[in-house]
Amino acid sequence: MAQSIKAFVLLGAVSIASSLLAPEVQAEDFYAGKKIDLYIGFGPGGGYDLYGRLLARHLGLHIPGKPTIVPRNMPGAGGLGVISYMVNVAPRDGTALAIASDGIVVEQVLGQTGINYDASKLNWIGRLLASTTVYFTWHTSKTKTFEDARQRETILSSAGSGITAYLPRALNMFSGTKFKLVTGYQASAEQALAMERGEVEGAPALWTDLKNRKGDWLAEKKVSVLFIGSSRRSPEIPNVPTASETGFTEEGRTILSLFSSGDIGRAVFTAPSVPSTQVSILRQAFSAMMADPAFIDDASKSKLDLEPIGGEQMQKVVVQMLAFPDSLVEKARAARR
Repeated sequence: MAQSIKAFVLLGAVSIASSLLAPEVQAEDFYAGKKIDLYIGFGPGGGYDLYGRLLARHLGLHIPGKPTIVPRNMPGAGGLGVISYMVNVAPRDGTALAIASDGIVVEQVLGQTGINYDASKLNWIGRLLASTTVYFTWHTSKTKTFEDARQRETILSSAGSGITAYLPRALNMFSGTKFKLVTGYQASAEQALAMERGEVEGAPALWTDLKNRKGDWLAEKKVSVLFIGSSRRSPEIPNVPTASETGFTEEGRTILSLFSSGDIGRAVFTAPSVPSTQVSILRQAFSAMMADPAFIDDASKSKLDLEPIGGEQMQKVVVQMLAFPDSLVEKARAARR
C-alpha cells in the first residue's frame, strides 16, 4: 500500500510538472522555424520605424523557439492603413504584429470614415514609449512662441490625417492659433527635411527624436519649440505649454486633451481573435525584452528613450480612452477638420 501511495504521488508530481512545462513546449513547437512579420504604419526613417526595428532586433530572442521578426513598412492613411490589414488580412495565429499611429483610438472615438476596427478588440502586446510630441518652427520663421502662433499664420508640415493634423486644427478652434498645414508627408524625417528646405515653417517630432538626433538644432537655437502634444509638460522644457492647457474653455481643453494624450505612443499589437496562449507568449516576451540589458543598451546607443508598459495595462489604457464623453464627440469631429 505504501508503495502504491508513493507511486501515485510520484505519478501526480510528474503529471503536474508535465502540465506546467506543456505551454512552454507547445510555444517552442509553434514558433520554432517561423517568422513574425512586424508591420510599421509609416515610412522608413521616422520615429515609428526606428522603434519598430529596435523591437524587431530583440523580441524574437525572448519568444520560445526564437522566431525571426521581419519589419515591413506599410505607410498610408496617416499610419492607420496597417490596421485594416491586421483586422482583415493578417493571420490570427500570433505571427503578425503591428505598430500603427498613436491616434488609433482617437480615430475610433471620432468615428472616422473607413474605420473598421475596435481598438479594444486588438490584442495589445506592450508599449515602448509614450508620445511626447513637440511642435517646433525653424529659425527663419517669425513664430518663436505659442503666443506668436496666435498672432500670425504659421505653416506646419503634416501627413494630412492623424494627430499631427488634428491637433493644430483643434488649436485653431479652441486656442486661437493660426496654423496652416501642408500635407502629404509620410514620416517625421521627411517633415523635418521639408522644414529645412523652406517648404514649411515648422514640423512635429517626438521630443526624444528632436533632442537625441537633432540636439544641435536645440543647442544652436535653430528651432523654437511652440507646444507639447502630450498630457504633461516635459521637465526638460518646463516653459513650453501642453496643447490642452492653452484652451480658452474647459470644454476646449478636454477636446484638446483627446488629441494630445500621448498614452498610446509607440505600441505594438497583434490581430483580433489570436489565441490567448500566443497573446500571453508575446506579452511575456515583450516584458522580458524590456528588462534585457542588451535591449536597453541597444536603445541607448540608438538614442531611443523608453517608457514601457505591458500589454494588459495597454489594454486598459485603450478602454479608458474609448470612454471619451459622447456629448463632446461632435465638437471634436468639427475641430479636426
